[in-house]
Amino acid sequence: MNYRDWMQLNRGAHVVREEAAPDEAFVQRLWFEELYQNPLTLTDGREVRVLQPGFWNREAGPDFYHAAMVDEHGQLHTGAVEIDLGPSQWRQHRHADNEQYNDVILHVVWRAGAREFFPMTVSGGAVRQVELSSQLKFPPAELPEYFSATAGERELGARRGRCGGVLATLTDDAALKILRDAGEFRFAQKQELFRLKSAALGVEQALWLGLAEALGFAKNRAAFRGLAQRLTISELLGMETDLQREALLFGVAGFMPGVRLPESMAASAYTRGLWDEWWQHRAAWQARVIPRGVWRLAGVRPLNRPERRVALLARLSAPANWRLFLRLARVGDSDLLQNFFAGQTHEFWSTRCTLASSPSAAPVSLLGEGRLLALMFNTAWPLSARESPDETDEQLHRAVSVPPNRLAKIAAVRLLGNRSLRGLKTSLLAQEGLLQVYRDFCLQDYTQCRDCAFPALAGKYL
Repeated sequence: MNYRDWMQLNRGAHVVREEAAPDEAFVQRLWFEELYQNPLTLTDGREVRVLQPGFWNREAGPDFYHAAMVDEHGQLHTGAVEIDLGPSQWRQHRHADNEQYNDVILHVVWRAGAREFFPMTVSGGAVRQVELSSQLKFPPAELPEYFSATAGERELGARRGRCGGVLATLTDDAALKILRDAGEFRFAQKQELFRLKSAALGVEQALWLGLAEALGFAKNRAAFRGLAQRLTISELLGMETDLQREALLFGVAGFMPGVRLPESMAASAYTRGLWDEWWQHRAAWQARVIPRGVWRLAGVRPLNRPERRVALLARLSAPANWRLFLRLARVGDSDLLQNFFAGQTHEFWSTRCTLASSPSAAPVSLLGEGRLLALMFNTAWPLSARESPDETDEQLHRAVSVPPNRLAKIAAVRLLGNRSLRGLKTSLLAQEGLLQVYRDFCLQDYTQCRDCAFPALAGKYL
């Protein structure tokens, strides 16, 4: 074994040979670690200065989001960054046909090649392009020596922010107080939003919208909101049968097949009945159907598929269930609501993920504990606080958080780094406060923390 072979084995698979192109994941990491010269020269000769590379996206869509750069005229551009090995991959990967890439502000390629290529978005906008291999801070073979991001930062796609150093100087109790106060501020905003919706739409429709949004998670919140707007709770309560309510919800959601029922669905009496009922009403409701492309299904866990949540909406829109749900939401008792949702079962959806899937061995709840807490914080408690403010405040302050979702983990890395803050994992209010700080500061800053006001605020807070 010679020295070169030894180095390749001990540095791992991502040693870059100057004569060979690296894989795309390695180029993404170079961008994440900011191991490029700044400003960068574009393939058309202009210059851009990168203010922040963005957060590394681990799901479908552009590779980085919330990036920022300044062009040759000093104009700020914010949006997404896409990483490819070569310019033509923009077309090969069909980014030009995908609306998710409409906000891409920079196409980063490893090597541009001799042939000019001009990436465009669906809306016809031109995307700036830069070659990275010729504008690195260090020789390619040495780059792994300068990787500094932790495994946790790479997995979540976010680096520790400048505020992490400030919060590290505070005691756990002091840092937790900041987050709890931010959580109370967040809840006050939820209350005001629910008040405005109730004034405009009525309490029941406001609650229906809040329920649908809670079932949508982050990816499909807008789609579920659209469904609840297209099929209001008053319309559903006025329908004659449970089957009609369910068929219309699935049909308007766009989950019913086109002109033929597939064989995989025809064998089930449930799907056959749903299909037959929808076709009786399809012509009258077709204009309200949500386009299939609105739903974001990539990366969604099977048990969290939106079809299962639509089935739960159908169950809750039955008059008796809705009256009970409305009464429990007004009371705001999370234990009572948890028992209520635990009792919501479905002969088909309790054991299936899609209309065509095979049944699972054991039934699974239609609503998990995490979604119930989201529903409580965003909708049920803002409703109950109007009538029983003291009882709601007590529940809010003693509510225990569930294991954090991806967004909460990103916020924790950004604000706390690798610090394990005592009490954060057991306080729903503190975890909501973490998300509020992330939204108010991290997502408003485009300078990689340089101009962010939160570190100074945290330092003077107590």
